Amino acid sequence: MRRERSSLLQTALLGPVASIVLAVAGLGIMIDTGSSQWIMGLMSAAIGAFGVYQIKWRGLFKGSNFPFIGLFMILQAAVIPSFTSTLLALIALIASVGAMLCFQQRSLTRLIFLIMLICGIGALGARCFLLLAGALMIELMFVRAFSMRGFVASVLGLLTPLIILAGFGIYNPLRLIELYNGKWITDLNVPALIAAIPAVMFGLSMFLTVYGYPAKQRARNLAVMSLTVCSILMAVIDSANGADYLSLINLSSAYWVNQFAATRRFGWPALLLTIAFAIAYGCYY
Repeated sequence: MRRERSSLLQTALLGPVASIVLAVAGLGIMIDTGSSQWIMGLMSAAIGAFGVYQIKWRGLFKGSNFPFIGLFMILQAAVIPSFTSTLLALIALIASVGAMLCFQQRSLTRLIFLIMLICGIGALGARCFLLLAGALMIELMFVRAFSMRGFVASVLGLLTPLIILAGFGIYNPLRLIELYNGKWITDLNVPALIAAIPAVMFGLSMFLTVYGYPAKQRARNLAVMSLTVCSILMAVIDSANGADYLSLINLSSAYWVNQFAATRRFGWPALLLTIAFAIAYGCYY
């Protein structure tokens, strides 16, 4: 009887209805904090919906992918992200999908160039995008798509926006000195490290499971795992702008909690623990 109740609870929590309720609640909380959060709320909802689609379409793991959007939205509501933070998560998700498309395709240098071009545009305004470019290079290594030609394409992609905009007098290159010569590691970024607890806890618990996946599925999940690690390291290295990495950390947390809950027979407590964690985080910070 207890097993049946547990099974019914897991089915309900992993279903679309619970995810939609969580997503709407998260969106409502974000909007309630200020009119400017409308944009971040809608961007976060778009990220969550796109993530749900890609998890299923790319076959990243078996089981329900619906909790991803609900978890991501409730975690976003807890941190109340900035525009830069939300945009970083959006670009990271799109770029990661692009990296997955390059699996064992070292000849797709144009796609690599395009991915780095987007990061290069962002890097002119915030240094978190330059750090993201480094993380994406590591992702490309995990999907076996990185080569010397790919490295050259990456460098050219990062430099092209600067060359074009500076050439037309739209952007002053001296701004980069001010942007990248500022403080990096200041104090320990405690809020970001605490926000990363679900990603670390459930990501580590999935490591052996991921390692047993088929080659393509394993490579893609290890790429996501590398992005998770890099997002935490970026928040530590650039602690002066630590808030810029919260949405990316939330993206990783939502992914690993969803995968844990979907691939375990009794994984539903992970969803409840993460929701409780988000509420506690939001109340404290």
